[in-house]
Amino acid sequence: MVFGAVKSPAPTTEELIDAATILIAHALNRAKKPVIAWSGGKDSQVMLHLVRRVRADVPVFQLRGFADPQKHAFADEQIKSLGLNVIEPTPIGRDVVAKGDHVEIIEEYRLDDQVALYFPIEPEPDHRPGPGSHCAVEKLNQPCDGEPLGADCVFVGARADDVDPVYGAVPLEHDTVETNGVTVVYPLKDWTEANIWEASELLNVPQNKARYERKDMDANADYFPMCVECLKAGQGDSLLCPKLNEPVFRLGNDLDLARWREDWRNTFINIRKE
Repeated sequence: MVFGAVKSPAPTTEELIDAATILIAHALNRAKKPVIAWSGGKDSQVMLHLVRRVRADVPVFQLRGFADPQKHAFADEQIKSLGLNVIEPTPIGRDVVAKGDHVEIIEEYRLDDQVALYFPIEPEPDHRPGPGSHCAVEKLNQPCDGEPLGADCVFVGARADDVDPVYGAVPLEHDTVETNGVTVVYPLKDWTEANIWEASELLNVPQNKARYERKDMDANADYFPMCVECLKAGQGDSLLCPKLNEPVFRLGNDLDLARWREDWRNTFINIRKE
């Protein structure tokens, strides 16, 4: 005979909604200048709805990567229909990280003088660079003169079961983190993707059908038609730029992207260290 601990049943979506609402209300009761990190993706849509059920006037902090009417059409419709107060700040800095041939531009935004948010700009999977592509190096060289938002509370729609293309599993350790006077709240920490879709039905949360039902990459603002070819390591000091059709330096040969990836992962304040 084998004895073992009895597994607790997974919480229902209704229970997760109730717990998230309590967590949000508690954070808002303490906050003087809260913001919502919102992208228009399925998770942030549910989180936005949950926060607005408690308090409808919390501004949203939206990062767009590149201006693109098709990519941002759903978000623009939500902004208009909900009357959202949108903050679109300028980053304080940019960097590049990679895992193999997957290269990302990352932007850093300050909530206050010591606490920052990290936003990745990723190339579309299987994108074939050409004259119409966005240039990753041009993005890296754009001005970075952003000022801290002055926020003391930010709601983030990440889940503990998320998997990142660069970092792999990124398990969240807590649903609320206090750091240097800023509260970072993860209302969806213990949710699954199935919970997100069920909550969307239960709460009548609009979702981006073009992105999630029709799988239209033109409606997916997580990825952009961006060329990163010169940021990859390879043979030779130069390559033919697909966008300019002229030789450019192969910058990736001089970048230690593996070390930078680890350095950035170590700055994440709420990732459980394995």
